[in-house]
Amino acid sequence: MNIHNIPCEIRSERIRRFVSLLLDQIREQSPQEYKRLQKRVSRIVQHDFEDDHKNGSWVWDDEAGPRFEVPGFVRLSSRLDDLNEFSDSDVISVIAHELGHAATTEAEFKDRLPNVLDGKHSFLCEWTSEGCAFWHAYMWGFKNETETYYRRHCLNPNEVGPLPGYYWRGFLRTSSFHLIRDPEFDLSENENNET
Repeated sequence: MNIHNIPCEIRSERIRRFVSLLLDQIREQSPQEYKRLQKRVSRIVQHDFEDDHKNGSWVWDDEAGPRFEVPGFVRLSSRLDDLNEFSDSDVISVIAHELGHAATTEAEFKDRLPNVLDGKHSFLCEWTSEGCAFWHAYMWGFKNETETYYRRHCLNPNEVGPLPGYYWRGFLRTSSFHLIRDPEFDLSENENNET
C-alpha cells in the first residue's frame, strides 16, 4: 500500500491513518519539505524493536552515500498500536520525529552543531540530529504532541535531552533547537560519558 506515493508496509490501520494525516499536514505547512520527504523516504515499515523504549527510527538505505541525501526508510514500532500505552498524540509525535530526521538537510544540521567538535564529543552529533528532527516536528505543527510524548515516555531526562530548555553535559537546548555551550562546564568530563 502506498501513502502519498510512499510505500507503506504498516499492518495497523490506526498507524497508517496517522502517517497519512501527518503527510497531509506537512504538504500544507511546508510543500518543499514534503517534496524532500517524497524523494528521501523509500518506505515506512512496522518493526518489532528489541528495546521497549525505542518506538521509531530513521535508517539510510545506503550508508555509503552522503548522509543528508541518500534515501532511507522509517521504522515504526508495532507497539504504537497499543491504545493502552500510546495515545493518538504519542503516535503522531513518533511519526513526526522520524520524518523530521528524513527532512533534515546538511545545512540545518551544521547550523545547529556546536563549534567544539574535536573528535572527543561525538555525542553532540546525536544530540544535534535529534534537535533537527524535533525542530521539523515543531515547524509542521506537532509541538504539543511532541512535548506531551517526551514528558510522558522519556523516563530519563538526560537521554538526548530533546526539548528546549534542557541542559545536558554543558549545553543548553534553545527554542530553535540550537545548542549553546556553558563556558563554565569542563567538556573533558564528557570524554568518559560518550553515548
